[in-house]
Amino acid sequence: MNEYDVLVSGYLENSLSEDEKERLNEALRGSGRLGDDLTELACVEGLLRAEFAPARLEEELIARVRICLEGHERQENVVDGVMAGIAGMLRGRAAGRRRWKHGWKALAAAAVVMIAAGAAFLRAHRSAGAEPVLASIVGAGGDAVITTSAGAAEGRPGKDIRAGDTVKTGAGGVELKLAGEETYFLLGADTGMVFPRGAGKKGGRLLTGTMEVKAAPQPAGTRLVVKTPNAEVEVVGTEFRIEVRSGSTRVDVTAGRVRMSRDDGASVEIGPGMYATARRGVAFEETPIVFMEAEAEDAALESPMAVRSDGNASGGSYASSGTGDAGRVVFTFETGTKARCRVWCRTLAPDSGADSFHVSMNGGPEAIFDLAEGKWSGEWQWSLLSERTGEREAATYYNVLRPVDYMLRAGRHELVFRCREAGSTLDKIIITSDPEYVPGE
Repeated sequence: MNEYDVLVSGYLENSLSEDEKERLNEALRGSGRLGDDLTELACVEGLLRAEFAPARLEEELIARVRICLEGHERQENVVDGVMAGIAGMLRGRAAGRRRWKHGWKALAAAAVVMIAAGAAFLRAHRSAGAEPVLASIVGAGGDAVITTSAGAAEGRPGKDIRAGDTVKTGAGGVELKLAGEETYFLLGADTGMVFPRGAGKKGGRLLTGTMEVKAAPQPAGTRLVVKTPNAEVEVVGTEFRIEVRSGSTRVDVTAGRVRMSRDDGASVEIGPGMYATARRGVAFEETPIVFMEAEAEDAALESPMAVRSDGNASGGSYASSGTGDAGRVVFTFETGTKARCRVWCRTLAPDSGADSFHVSMNGGPEAIFDLAEGKWSGEWQWSLLSERTGEREAATYYNVLRPVDYMLRAGRHELVFRCREAGSTLDKIIITSDPEYVPGE
């Protein structure tokens, strides 16, 4: 164990002498980049205190810092690792093992613990003078909070956002306009973002939540960058959306192009109508965005399939046939690009006697779709369109199912649900190219 390990361990145990505290502070003063980035992190203190009672703050932060530092082998990854830990804490999640590391990693952890204790040391070393205005609030849902080194303030329209400030939203979102240009950031609910400090820096660090960006064309030599705990998105002039979840960053592009870089150095360009996800175990590639919804009662129905009423159904109606192996629901739709798609179905299946359709795409082979195998209910529920594998579960003898993936070309398509068991119901479908998508209620 080296000197810094001893100092950090002593600090965490509250057993440092005044001389040892000064040596730790001296080490921080000697690390310019670390000191600057940790000053930026000091603004996150307000986010932390808003999420945890003061008595628990230091304990929680120490635990998450230990987690997030594990596995980082380069000094420039310190801040991104710490931010990932903080973002995980704000979501109430933690990933990985709690194992202490050595050297500069322990030093970084001690500095962040100082932030939890009040960040007085780091604030005292900030340069004098007001920070430049980077953006202003042009619309707010009413519960946004701006945290600066001076404290927290309500995020209301007209409020300036300066370098180093943190914006956190609650149940409502907030719309920001960057200074001097027609670029807008729309932060969604429960979102936290830190604005960069340093000459020429534009963009921000998205800690958690979602944001939509409508960016004006950027002058040559100017970089507008949005960072997340595990990715970086460089903007040229485009419209896109970023979503940060635990260990995952997804970017959907509406117009223009963006370059997305993962924390391991891999990068991908994303064009309009495409998305990419940075997450371990998921292919890091440009993928078409396909998403469409359709009500069964609005599709073409072939007798004896008919529209029936139910106040709990989407739109108050659904489709069902009273005769087994008779009646069809035919959905016709178009895709603008080639894509691999899945289908989610909203159904009502109280028992195994009325819970299946024959399903086909573009006249292809029919798959038997068991609406709620093993999860029958008297309530409407979403089920992923799946087919039987021919196997049975040993304990329950239920059918073993696998999701149905359709590789669709650009153009017109026909999806057919043919009644298999009388009384089987279909309320609504969602067709998506996102294999991770799960509908809400």
